[in-house]
Amino acid sequence: MGQVSSSIESIAAVAEEQSAATEQVSASAEEMSAQVEEMSAQAQELAATAAVLRNLAARFKLADSAVNRVVEFPEQRRAA
Repeated sequence: MGQVSSSIESIAAVAEEQSAATEQVSASAEEMSAQVEEMSAQAQELAATAAVLRNLAARFKLADSAVNRVVEFPEQRRAA
């Protein structure tokens, strides 16, 4: 009976270790998910700011071989 009891105690200890490890993995995954959401929001904000700046820059005219032209960005040419 001592051997069975020892085996059960060993299994219980391993199960507790696995449970603690699973909790750590879960906490890490939640933290990474929160960071991804934050970075996504920052990327969207940056894209919006870039669009505003692109529109402002498009208002400027530059001399090009003595002919003034509006600065065009590759994204604008594709859309046209």
